[in-house]
Amino acid sequence: MNPEIENLLNGLVGKLSDKAQLEEVREKLFKHGVESLPRAEMTAHLGHEKGAVSPTGNVRNGHSQKTLKTAMGKQRINVPRDRQGSFEPVTAPKHGTMAKELQDCILPLYAKGMGNADIVDFVERTYSVEYSTSQVSVITNSLLSEIAQWRQRPLEDVYPIVWMDAVRYKIRREGKVVSKACMVTLGVDLSGQQDIL
Repeated sequence: MNPEIENLLNGLVGKLSDKAQLEEVREKLFKHGVESLPRAEMTAHLGHEKGAVSPTGNVRNGHSQKTLKTAMGKQRINVPRDRQGSFEPVTAPKHGTMAKELQDCILPLYAKGMGNADIVDFVERTYSVEYSTSQVSVITNSLLSEIAQWRQRPLEDVYPIVWMDAVRYKIRREGKVVSKACMVTLGVDLSGQQDIL
């Protein structure tokens, strides 16, 4: 760690008297960090620093407030705007309320078979962020479209090696537990690359 930053942190921590103050400082540092990313994106988008003459005529135009749901809970941040309305921040997307880290958490849980209600419970217990099952459905539907695209992808003409296997599992159907098999086909192409077919 940079010694100058370490000295600043030591000085700051030395002035804190209790856990509540530490939480407040942590929240403010997080907010400052999250807000600095869209500001940097805006500078890159406009091609000039704040206060400089714009070659395109597009300049900063204040900010709008947005509530992000993050692993640290809900966070109200300021997102910069531009005069022409062409700025699309990546770190705090328009019309989005969730940090990417939570989306990246939800999709694998869904892919591993957790139901939407179970995902809502898990996210609330782990991150203290409340979602509805319909909000989780919107996120998991994006995964379904990716799966549909993957299923439509073109396959190789030749797979010299092909393995077929089944994963057996039990499900409840019409009040009875029945055994089912999920077939998996793995192919190895001419370059040695494995692919689930």
